[in-house]
Amino acid sequence: MPDIRLSNDLMSKVDKIAAEKGMSRNKLVNKIIEKYVEASDSFVSDILPDVVRSIVNDEIKKLDDTSTEVLQ
Repeated sequence: MPDIRLSNDLMSKVDKIAAEKGMSRNKLVNKIIEKYVEASDSFVSDILPDVVRSIVNDEIKKLDDTSTEVLQ
């Protein structure tokens, strides 16, 4: 199983949502990814990768000012 890295802030948000829904972090992240993969709306499937990429890169830069963009 691949590992993913989330910022502490994002992980806290994911954990809060998971607790509110009564599920594990892993289950919630899998559900989010599953819903994304199943998305049939072309707008969502076209624009969401760019939004996620931007958010992830912003979070990475906050963690390490010397980092380079890892998602292209």
